[in-house]
Amino acid sequence: MSSWMKVSAAAASMGMSYSGALRRLKRMDRKLGGRLLRNLNEWEVCVAVLDELKNPDAYNVRLEGLDSRMSDMDGKITALRNSHQAHRRITKKRLEKHYEAIKKIGEAMRAIGALSLTDHDLG
Repeated sequence: MSSWMKVSAAAASMGMSYSGALRRLKRMDRKLGGRLLRNLNEWEVCVAVLDELKNPDAYNVRLEGLDSRMSDMDGKITALRNSHQAHRRITKKRLEKHYEAIKKIGEAMRAIGALSLTDHDLG
């Protein structure tokens, strides 16, 4: 969970007046999609987002780490998809052989059933 600080404290750390800092923070908040500021009873600044703005290199390193993890996951998903497709091909071949064997057994059973006892010499 992110921690929040009052705009007055952020303004003091920025070396600006409250109103000037608030104007600047509101402008930055719009660019960041509303992640920087919140107004419950008074304006507050998200410390984590403010740190990202102060140190963009740390943010870029974090993004690079996420990108690397996404690439790894993409590779794993591709490997799993290929493995699944190979398994389906093998299973399909086995089923085709099984159905062919059942078909041959059925033909043999029909051939046996077509023979009648009268056609054979029982004696």
